[in-house]
Amino acid sequence: MLEPRALRPEDDLGPFRSGTPALDYFFQQFAGQNQFRHHIGTTYIAVEEGRILGYATVSPAHLECEKLAEAERKRLPNYPLPV
Repeated sequence: MLEPRALRPEDDLGPFRSGTPALDYFFQQFAGQNQFRHHIGTTYIAVEEGRILGYATVSPAHLECEKLAEAERKRLPNYPLPV
């Protein structure tokens, strides 16, 4: 049965492949970091039999890092930040 739910820290993101390398890279490298460490986005996944079938990251907008003060940039990732 398909289970839509929020990403959890224990989810294994490694095997997921969307067919678009840039989306896979974001999901595997940044989705959890944004949600659990920075609290700047929430990722929802569709899971069936323990396998992630798809994801959506919810963020109504983004902020370019270079527009932040240098002190803030040092503690955040260097890519457009969901807000």
